Amino acid sequence: MAATSQSLVNDVVLSSTLQRRSQGYENQISQQIPLFYWLKRKGQYKPVNGGTRIEWAVEYGLDDSEESYSGFDEFTLPEQDNVTIAYANWKQAYKSIVISGRDRMINTGQKIFDLLEQKEKNAIESLQQQMNERFYSDGTGNDSKQITGLGAIIAEVSTTGTLFGINRANEAWWRNQGKDTNAAYYDTTNNVPTMRNDMVELWLKCGRLAAGGKKDRYPDLILGSENYYMYYDRTCSKIGQRFVNTNAADAGFTNLKFMGATLIHDYDCPQDAGKAEKAFFINSRFMQLKYHPQRNFKVTALQSPENQDAFVAKVLWMGELICTNCAKQGLHEGVKLS
Repeated sequence: MAATSQSLVNDVVLSSTLQRRSQGYENQISQQIPLFYWLKRKGQYKPVNGGTRIEWAVEYGLDDSEESYSGFDEFTLPEQDNVTIAYANWKQAYKSIVISGRDRMINTGQKIFDLLEQKEKNAIESLQQQMNERFYSDGTGNDSKQITGLGAIIAEVSTTGTLFGINRANEAWWRNQGKDTNAAYYDTTNNVPTMRNDMVELWLKCGRLAAGGKKDRYPDLILGSENYYMYYDRTCSKIGQRFVNTNAADAGFTNLKFMGATLIHDYDCPQDAGKAEKAFFINSRFMQLKYHPQRNFKVTALQSPENQDAFVAKVLWMGELICTNCAKQGLHEGVKLS
């Protein structure tokens, strides 16, 4: 009976240890994923309490009614139909922390906590890698159970398909901006920084719609592939200017500044359809990562399956990446070495 009692005590202590440490999982992951880090820093990592799906208002136009008058003119009060509702289904992600009965017996005493710590670390690192990859996807993977990533929100072809319940083929205001350089990042023949010139054009396109104040009218984050970052760095060398965001650098994200935006490279950022480099121009004021507060990297208690000699806990997350104004987001593609 003593051994059984000790095992039960260990199970309770191990479970409580996991659940107590789970409070820091969000910070661990946010410090490794640039998009997660940026949205959280900007206050755009927001909880949603329940509901069969996530719904939010999107603004697709400004009030264009006449605003001038003279003296005792009567005011006209036309109803402005410039706001609609977008929606998304909840997306879920998990990783398991598994300890076999054999390992549990071998690693008694303090050793079991050392083993648990390693298993826990691996689960979090695996989940963070999975989430980072999903942030660049189009959300159709695994029967559309994956997060709706930048591949759908800031698409290479934004004139077709339905995004968050709104048909982009019919609603031009729901399409992101785009610029295809389709050329070398630098035209050595004419001494022209092709890449930088097209970045300026795209950045200005994203700021055309007069939504948001001067401070947040334009993209503030650019996520690009490693080669995209390297090409941009070379253009900075050619003009003799290179600036960084010190806050992002202090958080561990190597970066360069462009027109007030912070460019961060990410290994998981894919090439475009033509195998050239690309980058997402993101205005974080209109991008949010929603999560359910009861599934914010929640760790379950250790349980033993009926048909296995093992102990299993799960790290659970539930939410979705959403956008409130796609026209403020942009995609730069077709950037080549030569």
